[in-house]
Amino acid sequence: MKVHKHFRKRVGKDVFFLSISIDSNVDTPEVLTGYREAFDRPWTGWYHLTGDYDEIESLRWLLGVYDEDPVVDADKTEHAGIVT
Repeated sequence: MKVHKHFRKRVGKDVFFLSISIDSNVDTPEVLTGYREAFDRPWTGWYHLTGDYDEIESLRWLLGVYDEDPVVDADKTEHAGIVT
């Protein structure tokens, strides 16, 4: 939220935040909507996304947000917020 506040005048115009689920079986669009509604935050320019597992995996590797150790990478508890 600090980064979002820092860029507040540019968020939604030329700065966007994407939170991409790595567990689309759990994080359905309805669950992500509920998450957003549960917190009174300015979500302008901040999108919570989910989708097909293979597409998310491809995107993670394309963006370089993976761990080179396959055991660590497979552990969903090891995935934290990453700014790319």
